[in-house]
Amino acid sequence: MIATSEAVVIMTHAELSAMINAAAEAAVEKARAMLPRQNVARPESVTQAEAARILGKSKPTIGRLVKAGVFRLNALGNIPMTQIDSAIAEARR
Repeated sequence: MIATSEAVVIMTHAELSAMINAAAEAAVEKARAMLPRQNVARPESVTQAEAARILGKSKPTIGRLVKAGVFRLNALGNIPMTQIDSAIAEARR
């Protein structure tokens, strides 16, 4: 047996992975906070092609989601960013 004055922590692989991921996410958020803010206006809505790029989907997939009622087009025929934000939040769950 090895004698040591320091505490030994035993954890599962899943616990270690969760701890590492949480630390990495915190580091990314801290780094983002240090970046200079860009004065680029965020659009209120985006085209179906832009929505596909943002969500990492194909344009036909976005079209099918519109037809299914998952996304509702505004008067300009665009998808409001609030719906895009909701889809991103749902994907993260």
